Amino acid sequence: MGEWFATAEVTQNNNTFPDHFLLIWLCGWTIGGIVTIRLALWSLFGKEVIEAGRGQFTISKKMALFVKDKTYDLNECKNFRTQDDGKEFESDWGIRKNPDLLNFADSGVIRFDYGMKTIKFGDGLDEAEAAMILNKLKSKKILTDKNFPEVKPTI
Repeated sequence: MGEWFATAEVTQNNNTFPDHFLLIWLCGWTIGGIVTIRLALWSLFGKEVIEAGRGQFTISKKMALFVKDKTYDLNECKNFRTQDDGKEFESDWGIRKNPDLLNFADSGVIRFDYGMKTIKFGDGLDEAEAAMILNKLKSKKILTDKNFPEVKPTI
């Protein structure tokens, strides 16, 4: 309602100069609303879709507004691993909670190096599930030994 009335006030032609405070308030309110809708959609209906094959690895975040699908060359994906930061957890109702709410597109337990960046995915997984997924990708020969870190023998 507040945004509706503020928009009506700003767009009226009674004033030659709109109230600057009202314009700033309206912009902030609109941005806050978009962020809230984005977080609600992701928390309630969002899912991560991983596609691998034909030399490509694609990560899609469905219902994450303003997040593009990301495709990577599997030959350049190195050092696949699991790493749980302990930041992600679920509430009592099964809805995802993530303290880094504004950057949920870059979260997850499974990680790999791509050039000079670390790519994260597997939002909401625990480390055992993540390890099972990596083993499955390796057993299907989608990922190979060159995609994993070298294991150096300990003496």
